[in-house]
Amino acid sequence: MTPINHTAQQVFDYLIKRLGSSDYVKLHADGYMPLSFECIGQLSCSHGTAKMYSLMHTFTQNGDLMRDPEICFFIFPMME
Repeated sequence: MTPINHTAQQVFDYLIKRLGSSDYVKLHADGYMPLSFECIGQLSCSHGTAKMYSLMHTFTQNGDLMRDPEICFFIFPMME
């Protein structure tokens, strides 16, 4: 796993804020494919329990929702 840089962390923090108490948010911008951000679960490992998030552009092809691309993030609690 690789930590994200400061700028990416600011964008990720914004997405978490937009998510609020929901598990899913879809963002739209003219000229771009919709961007979906969602909490997809939790993962327990030796580092603790991480929340898992998915970030993806989506489009419809032959009636099916397609992801292009999908990136998954694991957020671990701060270790003391």
